[in-house]
Amino acid sequence: MARIWSEQERSEQSKLTLDRKIWEHSLGPITEQGKARVSKNSLKFGYYKEAHREARKYKRCSEVRQIEALIRKASRTTDNDEDFLQLVDLIQENLDRYCQEAEPPTLSPQRVFESVYLQSLVLTTINNSLYRRTRKIISKLNEGNLQQGSEND
Repeated sequence: MARIWSEQERSEQSKLTLDRKIWEHSLGPITEQGKARVSKNSLKFGYYKEAHREARKYKRCSEVRQIEALIRKASRTTDNDEDFLQLVDLIQENLDRYCQEAEPPTLSPQRVFESVYLQSLVLTTINNSLYRRTRKIISKLNEGNLQQGSEND
């Protein structure tokens, strides 16, 4: 369970952190394995792809920000597959509604831009989440097969 900070504790901790300047002492990853792992951090959720960073520099309507929040929540849902699938369905419903509201005669460039951005974000983040989940399931299955194999010997 996460710690609940009071305002006073939060401000004291902030002052301590600013005084210590811990960011100046960070060495970052040292081993080649650590460097390789850290280099993939930007792909973890898909938000830091260059195209997505560029898209977030511009104002987005509240509907787009709500869909972004759902995507973020889905990509961070790691343990409960049922919650993840419900979020994916909710994202799909909201995205379909957002894209259907855009009729060709009144279609603004902003709306097209936001639609393409959301589609790309969904593809990247949800695919990455599904890939991680699949790998986790496969590794569990492999562990189970190895244990069964050692029991049969």
